[in-house]
Amino acid sequence: MLVRLVSTKNVSDRKLRDAETLIQRRSGRRTEITVATIASQSELEDLRQRLTLPAPTVPVPEPVPAERSFTEVRGELMARLTPVLTATWPPQAPFKDFDLAFRENGVVLDVRYQSEDALDPIALSMIAKDLQEKLKAPALSINAIRIPANKVKRNQRGR
Repeated sequence: MLVRLVSTKNVSDRKLRDAETLIQRRSGRRTEITVATIASQSELEDLRQRLTLPAPTVPVPEPVPAERSFTEVRGELMARLTPVLTATWPPQAPFKDFDLAFRENGVVLDVRYQSEDALDPIALSMIAKDLQEKLKAPALSINAIRIPANKVKRNQRGR
């Protein structure tokens, strides 16, 4: 423990050591006391006023983020979006690819998926809500585009 005092009177070394010993005994912590002697009460009052005044605040400028290329931004978006979309999209209608469009009122995700039947609007709404939550993007909307599943015609099998 470190104790620093300011006094207008000199304090003997013996009194300081006795006080250190007493504090150490009571607190169980090693103690060091230092006393700075000043000339007068007015000097002490000046010190008190300086200690009570708030320190001047210097505004800290915001750090300027490094400018990133579109390729870097695209890579970050793909790395964040692809695993979430893969985990959320129904496996019975696998998505083939997607486009991400930034519009004034939000982000649009155009997803092309392959299926014999179109996804139900309720299912698409649930997928959109899930993606909005997981990506923390409440203005995200989905435009699902079905690609018909490739059907092999029965009369073409034998050819």
